[in-house]
Amino acid sequence: MQDLRRLRYVTENYTNLQGLRWIIWGFLCLAVAAEDGGWLPTFVLILVAMPVGVVLFLWSGYYYTHNFGHVEAPDNAHIEMLRIAVLGVTALTSFLVDRTIRPPIYIAPLVLAGGLAIIHRHVGRPYRWHYLALALLVAAADIALLWVELAPGTALLRPGVVLWTAIGLSLVISGFFDHRLLSQSLKPFK
Repeated sequence: MQDLRRLRYVTENYTNLQGLRWIIWGFLCLAVAAEDGGWLPTFVLILVAMPVGVVLFLWSGYYYTHNFGHVEAPDNAHIEMLRIAVLGVTALTSFLVDRTIRPPIYIAPLVLAGGLAIIHRHVGRPYRWHYLALALLVAAADIALLWVELAPGTALLRPGVVLWTAIGLSLVISGFFDHRLLSQSLKPFK
């Protein structure tokens, strides 16, 4: 019975569980963090990393369709898209607050942590526990920055570096676990 529930959950969330896509976006976010910190030239990000990321993203869609088939979107897919849109607008606003007002604690990673917790609550339970764990880690890391003393002006504490690193690592880790859940639940075509 547990396997049947898990299979139903995976088919209802098939598109969101395509973890390789999230891993690719995560590495792109890490590249953006590296560019914001001055460790990756902007032209390399735009001319190499982004096109390679788009190609890999498209390939991953082919990989999932070829290996696991196609699943129709559930009836409530529009609600999920609305949640993602609201989270995106909130994240962008919090990032702009971090960049302009420069509060003592970064707001954007806390918004990211809240978004991960909301995803866990609404669509993650019981199989995507890693979203809640990531939410706690992102929030704890953000709060811990209050006690870290680096040289003034260091690139590591720029809002963009902190935010894009948190997003990138969250996407890579959650993508790994999502892919694992999908690939263990659905057997590839032979």
